[in-house]
Amino acid sequence: KSVEYLPEQVPDEVDRRARAGNALLRQKSPKPVVVIAIGLSAGFAAKKAQTMVIKDIAGLVIIVPMQPRAADFNTDLDAMDLRIPILDIAPEFFPRTDPVVRLHSAGRARQNQFEQRIVRGARPDFPTQENAVIKAVRGWGERWFRKKRG
Repeated sequence: KSVEYLPEQVPDEVDRRARAGNALLRQKSPKPVVVIAIGLSAGFAAKKAQTMVIKDIAGLVIIVPMQPRAADFNTDLDAMDLRIPILDIAPEFFPRTDPVVRLHSAGRARQNQFEQRIVRGARPDFPTQENAVIKAVRGWGERWFRKKRG
């Protein structure tokens, strides 16, 4: 059954789902939890990650992030203040927000845990490039979290 939310309800619903998922995963395994979000959810996830403690979220993957309408947060600038590994995946053509702005913001914030992948030939829905996105996420996860396991 599909549930529809009013736009103002979406941030709280993203937060609720992230916390419920995190609690469930923590019960099942002590491995690091990484939030992977797409589009508008990526913007909300970045905003919510600011209020989560580092033990709750070990990393963040934002795919084609869109800017939430919240005036108190700018995904392109504020997400770079997070002190967790961040992977930003954007298409080469028609990104919904400018990936260059995020890259420069990460540099200015000295966010040395920020990585960006531009998927060549891709549009925002990544038709036929799903494998490239999956490989980027897996490779990033291996680099950041394999060393934590020892």
